[in-house]
Amino acid sequence: MEWPLVTRLIVHLPGQHNVIFNENEDLATMAERAAHQKTTLTAYFAYNTQNADGWNVVYVDFPIDHVWKIREKVWSARQRGEKAVG
Repeated sequence: MEWPLVTRLIVHLPGQHNVIFNENEDLATMAERAAHQKTTLTAYFAYNTQNADGWNVVYVDFPIDHVWKIREKVWSARQRGEKAVG
């Protein structure tokens, strides 16, 4: 395990995040899925619309007190004292 923990923070313009697709996938299905994909950046904004504890924390410092849950693609407040850098 790396120390300190490192969380890769994605930066992109609205609607211009990377999308991985299957070449056999229908275009409409792919576009619909892409429109609902979450990145660390979009989830940061979503977190801050629902939780006041992140309002004064800039994006690059967010991993210090919050953890990125990869499976759920959401941020949550850290429960243990381990810090990370973004």
